[in-house]
Amino acid sequence: SLLSDAVRAAKLGKEQAPIALLAHKLLWAAPMLLFRPTLRDTDEQGANLWNQLRDFKAPIFNSDKNIWRISVPITAVPKIGDAEFVVDWGGGLYWLNSDRAPKEVFDMAKEVGGSAMLFRGYDQKQELFQPLTNGLLSLHKGLKKAFDPHRILNPGKIYASL
Repeated sequence: SLLSDAVRAAKLGKEQAPIALLAHKLLWAAPMLLFRPTLRDTDEQGANLWNQLRDFKAPIFNSDKNIWRISVPITAVPKIGDAEFVVDWGGGLYWLNSDRAPKEVFDMAKEVGGSAMLFRGYDQKQELFQPLTNGLLSLHKGLKKAFDPHRILNPGKIYASL
């Protein structure tokens, strides 16, 4: 099945992994052009993997490192390096275990047109969400002012300036 092929590809050496990952993503990105077998109930290993991801019980979530949720266009391949990661959503979502500085993770996601958020971290003083562009920050401030003029609803919870 495609899932078992993807698992085998993920076990390749670091030099071949980006090529295998891109090939896997292309299969998911072009479903109208390529025949793609679907996950069957008989593929117990595959069903178990997806259930573990859905319930946040996959091995990727059992880590002492920060766990980042990185959303990217499905054809993008972020420069993850040798960190542990899992690809979900047909290539549009990466779960990453890394002790990298938040700015590095945010920049990596932004470089490929995506965004990152700290899903689970052990240093709560760091940034949790992808920094907003000036235009988006202005929009968020306007919405916050309209819906919470007295700033009583979670001030600074997501972004310090909101």
